[in-house]
Parts: sequence; C-alpha cells; structure tokens
Amino acid sequence: MARPGFSPLRSARRALGTLAARLYLIACALLLAWAMLAAAEESMAAVFPIFATFPAGTVLLFVLPLSAVTFYLSIVLGALINALVIGWCALALRRRTARERHPDGGAEPVSHGFADGGPGLGASGPQSVESRTS
Repeated sequence: MARPGFSPLRSARRALGTLAARLYLIACALLLAWAMLAAAEESMAAVFPIFATFPAGTVLLFVLPLSAVTFYLSIVLGALINALVIGWCALALRRRTARERHPDGGAEPVSHGFADGGPGLGASGPQSVESRTS
C-alpha cells in the first residue's frame, strides 16, 4: 500500500527527470537508431543496444517471445528501467550530499576534507592563514 503523499508515478517522473537518466536515455536512443540503420542480416550492430540496456533489457529479451517487436520492446523497456534506477541513485546521492552540507538544517556546511584537520595536516590541526604565513 502506498504511503500518504507518496506517488510512484511522481517518483518515477522525478527520477527520469534527472540529468543522468536523461543522458542515459538519449545515449540508448542514439545507439538503437544507429543499430537499426546499420543492421543487416549478418551485422552484429544489434548487440550494442542489448549491452547498453543490460541487465533489464537482457532479462526481458529472454522472458518475452522472440520476434523483432519484442526485441525492440525489450530494449526500450530495459532502457527505461535502467534510467529509473540511475535517476533514483542520482536523487539519493543528491539528498545525501545536501544532508552532509546541512545536517541539522544549519547554514554551515560540514566538510570532511583535509582542511578540517583530517589526516595529513599533522597533529596541530588546521591553522589560520595568519599563522601559516608568519
């Protein structure tokens, strides 16, 4: 059962709206168009869209009955499924980095680098600009 305020379609739309998911879909569409143009009876061009949509496209290719329509359908559905996964990962990473920047809703970013006195700065920790120059 869906949570109140949670819409799977809205979540899918947000995931497919990320730059990473859109770039992946564009790459898959261009690769499929190239394979359709370059395909001949002995051509191996159709293998590249299958690899680009792996694993979802390959699973659908083995599950659906074999024909030209189901081949293209498995490529398109595999690309959409993979783009959803890529988009959800991009959204999760964006939420994680936003939380790290503002863990308590404060304006001060949290830094985890060497400038905070992390490893590599020695036992004295971070120094101000004035103390380093003098």
